[in-house]
Amino acid sequence: MSKFSDSLKAIRIKSEKTQRDVSEYLGVNLRTYQYYEEGRSEPSIPALEKLADFFMVSLDELVNRDGTGRGSQSSDGKPLFSESPCGCFDTSKNSKALMGDFPNSLKQMRKNSSKKQREVADYLDVNIRTYQNYESGQLEPSITRLIQLANFFMVSLDELVGRDWIGECPLGPTRMETLLEKGASTPALYIRGENNL
Repeated sequence: MSKFSDSLKAIRIKSEKTQRDVSEYLGVNLRTYQYYEEGRSEPSIPALEKLADFFMVSLDELVNRDGTGRGSQSSDGKPLFSESPCGCFDTSKNSKALMGDFPNSLKQMRKNSSKKQREVADYLDVNIRTYQNYESGQLEPSITRLIQLANFFMVSLDELVGRDWIGECPLGPTRMETLLEKGASTPALYIRGENNL
């Protein structure tokens, strides 16, 4: 099994949800979800986001990035994003958080870092056309490639895909109630758009 599939299964078991609960939330058949947990296939980026919503975790935690469940460190050993006093992930201090879908976020991150497409493609060890297809939305990278991209740009996976993550904060009920109504399992929160802190 992959690190992602192991993490997904562990998070599901910890949340006391069944595979059927998760597959119904995702809108996929049970066997498709089982393949995710078995490491036989990977969900799309939108499905990863839905999984993170369902379990109310960051994408880094969902894929167990670097085994920490809370992201990565830069080459100098410093955290890529910091925790606020309430235990939230505050990505605004160490990155250029972007809103929107993955291809646009990826393209904007590359431009903001003054990198050329060729540099990113070389880092990923893919041909330039494959990388261009990531930026145009014609091709979606694997989870491994998403992690490589997040490492390259020194951001969280949530930032990379344009998902604003604010974890385990005692914030207002609007988004949390919506997620809990849809079957999400733990008291945490993620918000798209403006930060309501």
